[in-house]
Amino acid sequence: MSSRLDIGTRLSRGDFRLDIERAFELDGITALFGASGSGKTTLLRLLAGLEPGAHGRIAFAGETWQDDTAGVFVQPHRRGAGLVFQDARLFPHLGVRGNLTYAERRAPRGEDGIAFDDVIGALDLGPLLNRGIGNLSGGERQRVAIGRTL
Repeated sequence: MSSRLDIGTRLSRGDFRLDIERAFELDGITALFGASGSGKTTLLRLLAGLEPGAHGRIAFAGETWQDDTAGVFVQPHRRGAGLVFQDARLFPHLGVRGNLTYAERRAPRGEDGIAFDDVIGALDLGPLLNRGIGNLSGGERQRVAIGRTL
């Protein structure tokens, strides 16, 4: 069974304007690509609820996340969407295990999700669990960021 993302939103910032009206059937892998500055990251931030000033409607799997006319805005932490930034944004005062357990403690309870050990195994994070963030390569940081998001 696939999920559907319905988005009809716009955002203006100076000379930049993002205006999208599209329904996506999310069955398998969906890719987003375009030229630098075309709005890819802005669109992802809109979906995650991180772009104040956006207008329009966003719905995922039948749940409305944003609708200006109905006065609906689901807070980012309630959307169940994860976003991994290019620079990983890990907490430097927490090690690898600390960053991962931080997210695990904040995950919604009672919902089907990926088990902690499954995330560790899938991303080969076991050898990194006792390391500090400052002792990771860029790729290792990305894997930890993905693990924290999952």
